[in-house]
Amino acid sequence: MLMRLIDYNNPDSLSSRIRLKRIKTLMTLVEDLAIKRQSFRILDVGGTHLYWKQVSSDFLEKFNIEIVLLNLTAQPVPSGNSRFVSRSGDACNLVDFSDNEFDLVHSNSVIEHVGTWQNMQRMSKEMARVGRAIYIQTPYFWFPIEPHFLTPFLHWLPISIRCKLAMLMALGNWPKAKSVDEAVRAQQSSTLLDLNMMRELFPGATFKFERFIGIPKSIIAIKV
Repeated sequence: MLMRLIDYNNPDSLSSRIRLKRIKTLMTLVEDLAIKRQSFRILDVGGTHLYWKQVSSDFLEKFNIEIVLLNLTAQPVPSGNSRFVSRSGDACNLVDFSDNEFDLVHSNSVIEHVGTWQNMQRMSKEMARVGRAIYIQTPYFWFPIEPHFLTPFLHWLPISIRCKLAMLMALGNWPKAKSVDEAVRAQQSSTLLDLNMMRELFPGATFKFERFIGIPKSIIAIKV
C-alpha cells in the first residue's frame, strides 16, 4: 500500500500529486524572480530531467530558462534540448561554479543524503554562495513514516534496532540486508531533518510544510 502511494511513475499516486503541487509553487517563485530578466539559470543539485517533465516547454521558453542538473555522475538529458545541461559534481563543494552564478539553486530530497551534519552545512553554504535565491525541499523528521524505507517510526528508533530490523526483513524498496555492514550503510544513507535544523542551515529563509492528512510531511526552505 505505501509503495503504491510513493510511486513517481504513477501520476495518480500521492507522491506524484504532492510533487506536482511542489512544482507549481516552484514555478510561481521562478516567474516572480524571472519576470524582469532576459534569461534565468537554475542549478538543480541532485536533479533529474524526469523531475522537470511537469514544467511545460512553453514556460521554459517564455523566461529563457536554463537548468543545470548536478549529480555525482552526469545524468542523461534529451538530445537537442538546450534547456538542460548535465554536469557531475559534489553538492558539498560546488567548486566549478562562481559566486551568484545562478538565479536560483534548487534541491529536492538531497540534503538528507549527504552524510554528516558538517556535510549538510557545506551543502547549504555552497548553495547560498552560488545562488541568488534558494529553493530546497527535504522530508520532515517528525512525519511518522520514514520515506526511504516506507516503514512507520523507523527513523525514530536507535540505529542498532533499525539495523536488526533491516537484517530481518525488506524495508520498502530496500531488500533484507545480508550483513551488519550492509544494514548500517543502508540506515546511514539518509538523515532526516527537523525545522530547527533547517533554520540553522538556511538562516533568513522562509519555511513551508507540505502536509499529508494535515501532518507535516516535508519542509521547503525558500530564500530570495
